[in-house]
Amino acid sequence: MLRKIATTFLYLTFLFSSFTTIAATPEEAKQLINEAVDFYKANGKEKTFTEINNPNGKLSRGQLYVFVYDKNGLVVAHGANIEFVGTDTMELKDENGKFFGREIMQIGNDGGSVDYIWPNPLTGTTHEKTTYTILVDDFRFNCGIYKE
Repeated sequence: MLRKIATTFLYLTFLFSSFTTIAATPEEAKQLINEAVDFYKANGKEKTFTEINNPNGKLSRGQLYVFVYDKNGLVVAHGANIEFVGTDTMELKDENGKFFGREIMQIGNDGGSVDYIWPNPLTGTTHEKTTYTILVDDFRFNCGIYKE
């Protein structure tokens, strides 16, 4: 299953090739999370998750995309790769063996960040990534930046 997701993820890099590859900032990532949370509060989870799952929607911007985990660590929305929806992030590891999903799930109500290694959907190359997260209701809204 994870191999299929990784293959699909790399394939989708070609679909995103028309976007700029200028590195995003932590402020931009946090702002996109706030926009997703505001959208969620105004429109509810179904409409929000549909919007997040749309790679051309208002909650995806080049390298920046929102992804959401439920209270058990399952992906319920993913702006870069819808194939991740339903994935148990508690078992995902980066190339160094770090269980980054577990670390994200341990972050408190005030939010925080986790560093790990992950493929950039625009370039297809693997980079260090910092993901910022905030807990709203039973959902973790996340957005990360790639360090290039």
